[in-house]
Amino acid sequence: LSDAQTMEDVIHSFIAENQNEVQLENLPTISSVLGHSFFSDEEGAMHYGKYTTSMSSVDLSSSKSLLNRYALSVPLEPNSRTSKEATTLHMPIYAENKLILPSHLPPTIREVALPIVFRGEAKKKKQSLLALAACVRLHKLGLLNDRLLPLSMSDMKER
Repeated sequence: LSDAQTMEDVIHSFIAENQNEVQLENLPTISSVLGHSFFSDEEGAMHYGKYTTSMSSVDLSSSKSLLNRYALSVPLEPNSRTSKEATTLHMPIYAENKLILPSHLPPTIREVALPIVFRGEAKKKKQSLLALAACVRLHKLGLLNDRLLPLSMSDMKER
């Protein structure tokens, strides 16, 4: 609500200053007023279908396999890998318009929601979009390195 009020105040002051002629290129953007962009990194990656770091990139076709590789790289007790049912508990779970990341992650970051814009897509594309957003989130949290691979022992020693 405060962001909306701030934006409204900026618009009113802009109109008051420019009573004669309004040119679109002079209008302040929400991102310049609120200090952030329209897209989060996750939404931007979904929009462009690709996420790039300084050393690697992931796209819609590789995002699910990267996410599964991350999930399987987490150390588990031997009994957890003995059956398919036990292993799937530690894998990403795709729902209609959301993705739930493995349970070893904090609850506040486990759920990746699909923006409304993409909800009309086919099931396979929605899963790829969700996986791409999850890869971006894992990289931003430092759980994937700049090569977009799960952290190795040498990566952990550097931190």
